[in-house]
Amino acid sequence: MALIAGAGNPTGGSNPAGTGSTVSYIGEHVYAYSSQISTLGSQAYTELLGFTTAANSYIVGNISMFGPVDSADPTSGAASNFRVSFNGEIIFYVNLETVSEDHPGQAVVPLLIPSSTTVLIETNASASGWNPSCFITGRVYA
Repeated sequence: MALIAGAGNPTGGSNPAGTGSTVSYIGEHVYAYSSQISTLGSQAYTELLGFTTAANSYIVGNISMFGPVDSADPTSGAASNFRVSFNGEIIFYVNLETVSEDHPGQAVVPLLIPSSTTVLIETNASASGWNPSCFITGRVYA
């Protein structure tokens, strides 16, 4: 079965795991893994995912977000905000705290409409160089 990426275009074999900012399609399923992206800190925004859904289908999926951790000390963490927008309109914010504050991750279940551009951005005040991550998995409906 061919891997399909972005707006429904077949991908080459260079990134079959789907890490990066785009969404990948496999049959009736969709996924995207941001991998761990080093944050900018100081209230700067870091784009973790950014993609446009295929024109002939919609997606019901889970977006899971995880706050930044220092890879040198995985027990540490930092408070951060995630912002999700569809077609340039902010749909929601999610605030994540550290593991010690008992809110290190969050999942939401959006409906992503055809030809919509989804962008997930993370920001935090102090964790420059730390690694937040997120992923989306779901089902595609024609």
